[in-house]
Amino acid sequence: SAKVSVCSLHVHAATTLDAGCCQTGGLSLKTIGNPMFFVAKQEVDGVWEDDPPKIVEATTYCWPSLHAAGPRTADLCCYCFQVLLAHLHSKPAPEFPGKPDPSLRAPLFVTWLKQREDSKLPTKRDLELRGCIGCLEPVVLMSGLSEYVIRSSMQDKRFSPVALSEVACLVCKLSILHEFEVCRDPYDWEVGVHGVLINFSDPSSSSSGGRQYSATYLPEVPKEHGMSREKTISELVAKSGYTGPCNEALLGKLQVTRYRTTVDSVGYWDYLKLSGSSSTTFTYKGSTTPPVPPPLPAE
Repeated sequence: SAKVSVCSLHVHAATTLDAGCCQTGGLSLKTIGNPMFFVAKQEVDGVWEDDPPKIVEATTYCWPSLHAAGPRTADLCCYCFQVLLAHLHSKPAPEFPGKPDPSLRAPLFVTWLKQREDSKLPTKRDLELRGCIGCLEPVVLMSGLSEYVIRSSMQDKRFSPVALSEVACLVCKLSILHEFEVCRDPYDWEVGVHGVLINFSDPSSSSSGGRQYSATYLPEVPKEHGMSREKTISELVAKSGYTGPCNEALLGKLQVTRYRTTVDSVGYWDYLKLSGSSSTTFTYKGSTTPPVPPPLPAE
């Protein structure tokens, strides 16, 4: 008897779409050449058949359904603080929290925001970017999240590594990406609702092996910067490193994918409260020299 299974699709950071390993019923898909088309494999009596391959166009695809209780992003943000503090104190990485599903695979971005030094009230408007790194290829949360905590806080080349004295001013924002859909045209998405990923080849190259370009914005970026869909696409083309014009010829070659995110953010002092730390008696009243975070408990 034949059975068809679906593998969740993910977007590879190197501008190709690829197939994940979570089978949820439907078609198993893997990329071939043009990343907008996939080979469907069929399982017959427990054996995956490659021949004859069936080519299907990918127009809509989603990540596996999130756990009924959700990915517990607030708990994961607290875990990010624990990982960062352990790293800054040269301690072993903390245990993964018990409530989130440790086996969840998803693309993610870890963003660190910092209160501006000249601000008096810790409002969202007074936050500035301190670091942000993520991946478009799914990672297992239990093993992969801590890696991107360190990358985003210590290895974002736009910023110096986060220092221990800064941690009390930080807000951790975690974005889990899901529901990727191939757009019908470059503007088939909504500002503030969808993240946008563009992929394209150098239009000046006559061969299929020309340089590949890719860039993405999380859903909040165009909204926070007041960008229209047209401006967003133009900015993404520039962000990809392409120096040519963003004209109609180029727009016709863009492969645009939209996605949604599950987002949560936790500030350092909220982290202390949520984690039950005895340090919650500390208060931060907008001082430009916040106290050094308390040391980790003795092992």
